[in-house]
Amino acid sequence: MALSNQALEDASFRADPVADDAVRALFEQGARGGDLLAAAKQRAAHPDIQRLLAEADRAPVDPDAMERTRRLVLRYAPPIGLALGLKALPTLYALPEIAEALVATGRLVQNGERRMLETAEYLNQLTRPGAMRRDGVGHDATLRVRLLHAASRARLRQAGWARATPPIDQRASVFTLSVFSHSLRAGLTQLGGRLSEQESREHLTFWRHVGPVLGVEEGLIAAHPDDEAALQAQILRARAAPTEAGRALTAALLGALADRPPYRLSFATLAALSRHLLGDELAELLGVPRDGDSRGLRAGLALGRALLRAESAVPGGRLLSQAFGRAFSNGVLAWRLRGPSEWEGG
Repeated sequence: MALSNQALEDASFRADPVADDAVRALFEQGARGGDLLAAAKQRAAHPDIQRLLAEADRAPVDPDAMERTRRLVLRYAPPIGLALGLKALPTLYALPEIAEALVATGRLVQNGERRMLETAEYLNQLTRPGAMRRDGVGHDATLRVRLLHAASRARLRQAGWARATPPIDQRASVFTLSVFSHSLRAGLTQLGGRLSEQESREHLTFWRHVGPVLGVEEGLIAAHPDDEAALQAQILRARAAPTEAGRALTAALLGALADRPPYRLSFATLAALSRHLLGDELAELLGVPRDGDSRGLRAGLALGRALLRAESAVPGGRLLSQAFGRAFSNGVLAWRLRGPSEWEGG
């Protein structure tokens, strides 16, 4: 599937009317903060809210593929964490409309680590058994994100959003989906992970199910990994640009991760690794420093590849990797996200 530049341009003028109508109904009924999904379920009789919940009630087309992808993500949890922070999220910041919306909706520049951890928590919820079934933890988490996007659109418009296109439009949404699908696979491969063609297709199948629940139009979502890579590159060619917001978000993220557990990597090593994963063009656009720790980068990549490949040589290696991945994800998130932090005033 190939989308024309005009089709993508047209998509940039569409948002998510189903979620926008539901949030408008919630706001009219006094639900403006807290858990918007819980508020929506309490008000499910309202026709606009009922429409949203019914649209999101989707059974996975291939539950077995979803389960295999869930286990795959657990096997590779530590390198996926690096790919998320050093490739996927910075790639998002390359689009001015996304970077500007993120800066305008919160304190992400001051709390780069918080942004990554909240995103990692969402990905962690998607890897729970049966997560994307109706009312599963991943399904509900996805619907919460969709409602949060709609609420953010309403507030940004009220505050005087300056662009002709709506905040968090369909082009930005499908680009974001490609970041969590294509960019994570690409980053994992760059870090030494080995994905078969079937694993890559099934990983995309997973996100093709998540996308519509998240409010992305199905007709925009690529059906094959090669098409998805081409779509992301097409959007980057048309839209990527250096902005103060994008550079500030990237610097905040790298600064927040430096010398922190679980990776304990210096800022210089993180910068070198991010530049390696992003490529020089995107890294320059985002202001990633050039004077990174190239020696530490080479040593880290070599060690990572050795560890990733060891699982195939050790009896029960995949099961051990899955168990470690779950413990790694839960432990890091419980410690860094749920524990006291400056963001929470603790």
